Amino acid sequence: MKVELLMGIDIGTTGCKTILVDREGTVVDGEIAGYPFYAPKHGWSEQDPEDWWAAAQQTIRSLLARNPDAVLCGIGLSGQMHGLVPLDRGGNVLRRAILWNDQRTGPQCQRIHDAVGGPAGGVTAACGVTMAWGGVTPVGGVAAGPRVGDG
Repeated sequence: MKVELLMGIDIGTTGCKTILVDREGTVVDGEIAGYPFYAPKHGWSEQDPEDWWAAAQQTIRSLLARNPDAVLCGIGLSGQMHGLVPLDRGGNVLRRAILWNDQRTGPQCQRIHDAVGGPAGGVTAACGVTMAWGGVTPVGGVAAGPRVGDG
């Protein structure tokens, strides 16, 4: 007998967590697939987006195989905090993602903080980029890692 279920997929910092939930909100089944974390230098925090995709596919396939009567009525997605996934013009990933907890732009962020007065000047630093006045200005993020072309 077919059963209507909702799927939730969370691409988190440590792994992909996927669940099936019935219409009453009861978790019917779940699957977790982890992926590596890379710290090529002190303070750097990176992951490969291809690992996220592979983990999502693995958890989805596994859940659907174990629940052959499932009829998906909706899919909800969530992901880890802000990060940088540089793409070429064709949408291809150029390098590993720089994660929300990366600290490589600390010196640049401090210079901006000092120059404009920190939070009082509208600046807070996060994730290898500087958030300023509602816009995002790259500050050494990709340039501080391996150089890549436009593709």
